[in-house]
Amino acid sequence: LSAATPAAGATIGLVADPDPTRQQQLVRGAELALALEPRGPRLAIGQPADHWGGATAGIEELIDARGADVLVAPADSRTAHLVAQIATRRHIPAIATAARGPLATTGSWWLVTCEWGERDAARVARLLGRAPTEWETAGFSAALAARMLLDAPSGSWSSPGSDWRDRLPDSCQEGEVSDDEHDG
Repeated sequence: LSAATPAAGATIGLVADPDPTRQQQLVRGAELALALEPRGPRLAIGQPADHWGGATAGIEELIDARGADVLVAPADSRTAHLVAQIATRRHIPAIATAARGPLATTGSWWLVTCEWGERDAARVARLLGRAPTEWETAGFSAALAARMLLDAPSGSWSSPGSDWRDRLPDSCQEGEVSDDEHDG
């Protein structure tokens, strides 16, 4: 991404995972991805919450106070479902870091699930100088997918015929919803 793209002034909101170790790994992966293009979007990291209402407030704070244009959901399925609900209501794309399980079947136009592959893990391993954890790879790949989304003007995300999903890597094309299921 060049400094002239919309991503240069945009914010990716990484919603906090309740597991501190997993959270640290997701953040490390996302930071590695964004360091590849220093003039790209900035990363806003959500604060952990110990209850449902706190998680909701944390997600809303990432959007309203910290300007998140795209959300990255944590691996925790309860919080990730909450991200999907808020992203759908607020018409903000969200990238899931855990593509397995019921999150992939929400049917939300606004939630993107991806399968992170060995190619992603190899890139992270080169950057880290060691084999990455699953969550470092997920954070890295989700941040890269979010950067790709930010190249699409946000006004086009909910318009008929929007191509923002077409900007995602091939690993994110599985399970996308059709225009008929678009809820925006």
